[in-house]
Amino acid sequence: MKNIKRDLFPIFIGLTFCLSILLEEYLFKELWIFGTLITGFLVIGFIIVLIYSIIKKRKRLILINCIFILIASSSSIVNWEIFKSKKQLEAILIDDLSSLTLILRENKVFEVQPNTWMGPTDSFKGNYKIQGNRIIFIDEPYDSDFIPDTVLIYQDKILLKGTEQKPDTSFANYFQIRMNELNNDAR
Repeated sequence: MKNIKRDLFPIFIGLTFCLSILLEEYLFKELWIFGTLITGFLVIGFIIVLIYSIIKKRKRLILINCIFILIASSSSIVNWEIFKSKKQLEAILIDDLSSLTLILRENKVFEVQPNTWMGPTDSFKGNYKIQGNRIIFIDEPYDSDFIPDTVLIYQDKILLKGTEQKPDTSFANYFQIRMNELNNDAR
């Protein structure tokens, strides 16, 4: 019973560390920099508990901490590129303080990944289809009407406004294509 009471605090630190890693995006979204600070403090606390467990040779705590590490690291494994469908197109739109990365995947799923000076924010995912040199977003690509539901592939750009006859390549009105492996109909 004494060992269980002694292990409760390290286990609590491990659990909160694990939860903060699993909920990292939510914490950042809701608490901004404070969510990152909370996660940072919990990571430091977890490392201290792990080092303490190793120094004191407490095998059960070391095992429990290893399980927490596996759980926390497995949450990021799902976002690895290797587990996603192959990229067909990648493009970036850069404005004054932020950027948007657009990725079209082979399985007809798109991702829009916003990045601001404060760090990455929620990404948007949905389905798309290609008609000629147009990309039609079946699902809303962004939480505002900044990106229309249909955009035009024009040379090495994805235009948000304009037509082939009158393309609008003014500042922040197009994505610069970095990689394009779409079939010839969409180029």
